[in-house]
Amino acid sequence: MSIVDFIEARLDEQERRAAAPTSRDTYWERERTLAQVKANRLLLKLYRDWPILVEEELPQLDPIDARLDFQSMTFRMTQRLAWATNQQYIAHFGTEPPHTDFIRALASVWAEHPDFDPSWRLA
Repeated sequence: MSIVDFIEARLDEQERRAAAPTSRDTYWERERTLAQVKANRLLLKLYRDWPILVEEELPQLDPIDARLDFQSMTFRMTQRLAWATNQQYIAHFGTEPPHTDFIRALASVWAEHPDFDPSWRLA
């Protein structure tokens, strides 16, 4: 289970509880819970779709190369930059992107849940 799957499952649980209120729950508590679930789902969407600038290693350029004028060099360097989503980043590099800590902070609310992976804890 990924950290995003874990958070989505917890949000589903909160949403189900809010949809079946007890006599002790007030209207405002249910509405606040549903608003929090909606906001957290938006954060997950932003996390999944967040663009990450990926810089590839530049090839060694021969300083004697006559084609090394400033414009062609700039063009070749910009070709080595690309944008990727989180899923593309993980597929390409096999690791979490650098901004994963904010999603770990979101999951930390459920740190005592049995499905919480200790590797998700923030240092």
